[in-house]
Amino acid sequence: MVELINSRIRLVGSLPVIRGYYLVLGGGKIGDSFLRYAKKAGFPFVLVIDADANAPASLNAIVLNDRRCVIDTISSMAASQGKDTSQKPSARKETEEKMTSESRTYFHRMDVNDVFSLLAHGLPEFIIPAVTSHAAADIVADALDFGQGGLVRKLSITRDEGEMMAFFESLVAAFPKDIVAGSYSEHGAIFFSYAQPGEICPDNCPGQESYCRTFAREKPRTITSYVREVTSIYPGQVFESCQMKPGIGGIKGIDLRQNLVSVMRHVLTLRQTAQEHPGIKDSSFFIATTCNCHGILTMLQVSEATH
Repeated sequence: MVELINSRIRLVGSLPVIRGYYLVLGGGKIGDSFLRYAKKAGFPFVLVIDADANAPASLNAIVLNDRRCVIDTISSMAASQGKDTSQKPSARKETEEKMTSESRTYFHRMDVNDVFSLLAHGLPEFIIPAVTSHAAADIVADALDFGQGGLVRKLSITRDEGEMMAFFESLVAAFPKDIVAGSYSEHGAIFFSYAQPGEICPDNCPGQESYCRTFAREKPRTITSYVREVTSIYPGQVFESCQMKPGIGGIKGIDLRQNLVSVMRHVLTLRQTAQEHPGIKDSSFFIATTCNCHGILTMLQVSEATH
């Protein structure tokens, strides 16, 4: 297992980040909204994936039914850009301008939980989560699945699990109460938001860093800042969501690569120092996706069967 993890670390660390490639997870309302925006803006290559073949985004993009075709397109882009690294800046700029003028938007039916099978052929410049689940946590779990049920699993804690519940509650307590929008031990999840109960952020919110104009509210620090600070106390990795358009965020491919490698190295360390029956503190960590105003944190645990 140690060698499998090391091999996966080497693979992810070597993956190219493909300029002009935007991968959208989910073709529903949010994914379709981004797709429409990307087409108007002339984004070079946009790929939307969704398990529903009839998702709204499928009506506004070229449908690719063949998985091999999708992978070949991604691999071809990665290979061509790899050759561009020796070109002069002016030549690279000309290539990028040509790509922009040949904007392509595609839809492919597949389970978003299997997205690592695409990422393994080249990382997008941005990955846009547009699903109801915590995409970053799903990607981490998928990247550490070697066909034996997965190395990590999302944590689910019931009220009668005293030690685990105490650990979860201590994690919740590490954050200011006014940014914790909800905590759900049964899902090992914490939601963060500067919006108060009953407040709904507009779809076109620009997400200012220090002040919310919608609700006339000061924001002393970003949610990202708060969660990153907690990583000095509890092991965790923060995936920062950058605004792609008002109301929609995306994770940079370069950050995705770095975070995945960091998470896998942490899991490798846990694996190498595993106790026979590790406690919650010795076998868990969190994955968080955050922006200036909102965030979600999910606790993951190294599966005991793998120790």
